[in-house]
Amino acid sequence: MSEDYEKLLGMWRDEKQRRQFAETEIINQVEKTKKEADELMMKKITKYEDKIFMLNEDNKRLLEERDNFEIISKSHKELNGEIRKELQEVKEDNRKLSKQIEALDKVKELRKKGLM
Repeated sequence: MSEDYEKLLGMWRDEKQRRQFAETEIINQVEKTKKEADELMMKKITKYEDKIFMLNEDNKRLLEERDNFEIISKSHKELNGEIRKELQEVKEDNRKLSKQIEALDKVKELRKKGLM
């Protein structure tokens, strides 16, 4: 029985050693897979952080452009108002000049007729 016992004990130890080796291999493979997944995730995080940074820079640039356009628009509105006012003054001056020319034409005609 002692020989059988030793044989079984040896088989059990061998089996235990194989299981421990297999468990260690599995653990190592899981750890390797986790490490690879972590590296991929870090690459993605870096990529998206870069994308977010670029989008924020684009947003700042676009906001600045919008502000510039608003300044230009305000300036154009002011100029447009001034031009319209000046146009009205020119139209009024033209009406006055037209009336003066008509009056002068009447005076010339009266002089021709000898009434003046």
